[in-house]
Amino acid sequence: MKKQNDTTPKEQQQIMVMPYTPCVSAEEDEIDLRELFGVIKKRKKIIIAVTVIFVLLASIYVILAKPIYEARATIQIGKELKKDNNGLLTSQYFDNVKNLKQYLDIKYDTSGKYRDKNATGYIKSITIAKRNASKAFLNITAYAHSNNEAVKSIQKPIDDILRQDKAYYDTIIENKKRTLERLNQNFIYDKTIILPQLKQDLEFLKTVGLKKIDDKIVLTKSVEIGALKNKIKQNEVEISKKTTAIKSMRKKSLHLIKENPNVAIMISMQIANLENDIANLKTKIIDLKSKISTFQNETIPNLEAEKIKLLKTTIPAKEAEIDKMTSVTLPGIQMQIKETKMTMKKPYLVMTHIVNKIYTHDKPIKPKKKLIIVVALITGLILGVFLAFFLEFLSKEDLSADTVNK
Repeated sequence: MKKQNDTTPKEQQQIMVMPYTPCVSAEEDEIDLRELFGVIKKRKKIIIAVTVIFVLLASIYVILAKPIYEARATIQIGKELKKDNNGLLTSQYFDNVKNLKQYLDIKYDTSGKYRDKNATGYIKSITIAKRNASKAFLNITAYAHSNNEAVKSIQKPIDDILRQDKAYYDTIIENKKRTLERLNQNFIYDKTIILPQLKQDLEFLKTVGLKKIDDKIVLTKSVEIGALKNKIKQNEVEISKKTTAIKSMRKKSLHLIKENPNVAIMISMQIANLENDIANLKTKIIDLKSKISTFQNETIPNLEAEKIKLLKTTIPAKEAEIDKMTSVTLPGIQMQIKETKMTMKKPYLVMTHIVNKIYTHDKPIKPKKKLIIVVALITGLILGVFLAFFLEFLSKEDLSADTVNK
């Protein structure tokens, strides 16, 4: 027995673990394919029946299902271009697009949580255009059973947005109109009142102001100083007369002192009065000379300084003011008027609007009839083939069971 079984346990283990690879010939493959096609041919009625059922069900669904039409629109949020602190134009939008989206999502129930099942149209979605850098565009999609209903549905949120932004837009326009009115009033006032007044003041300074100073100088030199000098001469003449009279009276008093002392005393009193008058006249002369000195050293130099100031400062300043008014102020107001008018138009002020138009389709987007029929056909074929092979498998099992029982 040992000689007949020469293999060792190790060799036996190696033999057991060697893989078994069945050899399938091309003939067996051909037989299997023939069997498969034979089953399909045998059970073709079932396959056709299942496929027809699926196609019929799909056709019924397509016929009975209500068509869904789509309307789409893109809303561009209005904006106003304003200059920042650096003088650069920046966009100030009428609405925050994120907040606006949230508001519309809630109001029009885009999630469909509280949507009326009998509604003929509804807002399907509201999205922010991500490709746009400013994110100032809203995409709105509406579904309905007809194009007209879809357009009516999508028009509601659009009207809401436009109504709110129109009020904001009108406020901006109204403020700009007030600004224009104020600028126009300022321009008219400066041009018709301020500028003529400045020119009139300049002409007055050149003609009347200078002449007035010159007249004062001439009057001071020829009249006032001349009158003072005449008074001085008159006082000097009076002093000379009174001095002569005093000398004459003193001679008389010398002769009358012994003969008539009372008369001499009276003459002495008269001499004293004359001397007092001479002293007063000399004081007046000093005052008059002081006035002349004041005129010569103060009044006239002050008038001449005033004239120089008028020529070198006041008149040039008035001319500069007129030049500023004509070359800066009035053109500046005109520029502001022009800029304000420009900012009331595109691209400085853009009202919220629909980009291009509301888009619709000639045919409903749902149900997709051809796709549904094709999918039903393919699904029916697959399930029909599967059912055919399953039934074939069951029939073989029954046949083998009957054979074993016999």
